[in-house]
Amino acid sequence: SFELDIDNSVWFKFVAPASGCVDIEVLTADYQMAVWSVGDCGNFATYTEVGANDDGGPSFAPALFDLAVTPGNTYYVQIDGYDGTAAAGTVLVSDCTANRTQNLSSTLTIKDFDPNMLSVGEIFPNPVNSGVANLNINAVRDVEAQVQLFDQTGKLMQQSKHLLYGGLNTLQLDVAGYAAGIYYAVVKIDSELFQKKLVVTARP
Repeated sequence: SFELDIDNSVWFKFVAPASGCVDIEVLTADYQMAVWSVGDCGNFATYTEVGANDDGGPSFAPALFDLAVTPGNTYYVQIDGYDGTAAAGTVLVSDCTANRTQNLSSTLTIKDFDPNMLSVGEIFPNPVNSGVANLNINAVRDVEAQVQLFDQTGKLMQQSKHLLYGGLNTLQLDVAGYAAGIYYAVVKIDSELFQKKLVVTARP
């Protein structure tokens, strides 16, 4: 539930895409989020709330999906720490129509990765029909990765550890029997966290 006090609030802004639809996610921290349309930044009376969320993502992080926005308009995202929470984090704003049509299973190859940089690719196929999804990770050295999969309520669905070798590694996420919906894969490698969204659809 929302906390009415404002604690450690920070602001970001983005320009709405041509599709008029965005997903906004905050990586793994217990924040609250509100999205505003603003007439005059110096006059709060001109602020109109267009969306808000608390605990919509994993680990009590906020997330908004299918938020309707006006193409080309600037919007402001307010992130506030629940009960004084303060932590480094990342705010992801993406075109929700692009996310739904994305399928990297035939295009993601080793050439997409910088061999000198730790990177985590998008999950593919995505959406997946209650089967196995894949995740490519490029490691710069042999290292252990922890992978957790959460549902939209923040419930931990699965957790595993993998030994990565220097270079391109492909991990599998078994979602057989999972209910249709949105899930989040959180990958921890050393002190770095990566979050990827996975859409599971019902079998035809």
